[in-house]
Amino acid sequence: MRYIHTQEPVTPTDDEYISFRSFLAESVNKKVFKKKKDKIEMFDIAQAGVEGINKLTGGNMTLERIFDENGNPSKTEFTSRLLAFSTPAKN
Repeated sequence: MRYIHTQEPVTPTDDEYISFRSFLAESVNKKVFKKKKDKIEMFDIAQAGVEGINKLTGGNMTLERIFDENGNPSKTEFTSRLLAFSTPAKN
């Protein structure tokens, strides 16, 4: 039996490489936060914390980011059974 290799090896260019930081952020976002982004944001970490507390306590807390008409974050809202507040986003 004989195998024939017909495809030439491909060497990636510098533009096709990503930094370790980008690779790590993409991996964490994909596996932990179930999002496709190339950076980790503090909001995502906070939201994961709220979801984790909900799983441990059976609670129903929410943390939401509200966007303006241009797609920029305008405020963050937290809601729980005992407390709710909203704060403007810092630019």
